[in-house]
Amino acid sequence: MTTVWRLYHGNIGPLIEVVPDEHWPGMWRIRTRDGRLSDMVNLARARDAGRMVARTENPTFGNMAHYRWSKVEASHVGPQTRPIELQAAE
Repeated sequence: MTTVWRLYHGNIGPLIEVVPDEHWPGMWRIRTRDGRLSDMVNLARARDAGRMVARTENPTFGNMAHYRWSKVEASHVGPQTRPIELQAAE
């Protein structure tokens, strides 16, 4: 199983995913909704930067207090460059 972190704003999302790097254990990448990947960073930095990227791409969402992370266990994350589909949170 692979851990993926997804960022939601209220019931909207995922806006950003933080996914493990395919080659370097303990390193993570931010995946945007259009499938772009960031450089490798540690998890704390990826989550912090992910919030900033989401806020930059969605300036009308405003208050950072409404952003929340959800940890998901996935059997397969898929290609690291696939787009994220926007959907209501469960």
